[in-house]
Amino acid sequence: MTYLSPLERRHRNRQRSRALALFALVLAMLTLLDPLIARAVWIPDREGLDSKDFYATARTMGALWIWIAITLALYLHDRVWDRAGSVFLATVIAGLVAEGLKRVIPRDRPIDGGAIAEGWHHWRAPFSGFVNDSNLGMPSSHAAVAFAGCLVLASFMPRARHLLWGLAIACGLSRMVTGAHYASDILVGGAIGWWWARFFEPPTIDRARIG
Repeated sequence: MTYLSPLERRHRNRQRSRALALFALVLAMLTLLDPLIARAVWIPDREGLDSKDFYATARTMGALWIWIAITLALYLHDRVWDRAGSVFLATVIAGLVAEGLKRVIPRDRPIDGGAIAEGWHHWRAPFSGFVNDSNLGMPSSHAAVAFAGCLVLASFMPRARHLLWGLAIACGLSRMVTGAHYASDILVGGAIGWWWARFFEPPTIDRARIG
C-alpha cells in the first residue's frame, strides 16, 4: 500500500468527492432525459440490427462467455493468473452486482409491447425483482461486464485503451438502440464495471515468470 501524507489524503478525498458529485449530477440529468433519449436512439428493426456484424460485436462485449474465453487465452499466454484472474473476477463480479441491483431497485426497461413505454420511468416495489425479474433494466449488466473487462485489459494494454473504451461504450449504445436500456442504466452499469476494474487491476507482472 502506498503511503500518503495527510495533505495527500485530503487531496485524494476531495478528488473523490468531486468525482462522486459529478457522477450524481450526470445520473440525475440522464434520468430526467431518459425517455427523450430512448425515443431518439431506438431502432425498431431489431431483426435488421441482429444481422449487422458491428451490432453483434458490440453487444457481445457484454456477454460473460467472451470474457471467459479471453481469460483462458491470457492464462495460456502468460502461464500465470495475474492478468487472467483480474479479467475473470472483474467481469463476473460486476455482472453479478448489476444483476443483484436490478432486483433490489427494480425498474422496467424502456421497451413495452414492441414500443418505447409512454411517460417516465416505471418502478416496482423495492426487492420485488427477486419475485419477478422479467423486463428489468436498471442497471445494465451488459454494460457492467463490458466496462469491467475492457478497462481491466486497458490497465495492462495502455496503448489500446482508446479502442477498449470505445468497445465498452459501443456495447452500452447497442443496448440502447434496441430499447433494452435507458441511458442511465448504461451509466450505472458502466460505473459498476469501472469500479470492479479498478479493484481488480492486476499488479505488475514479473516477466521472468512467464514462459
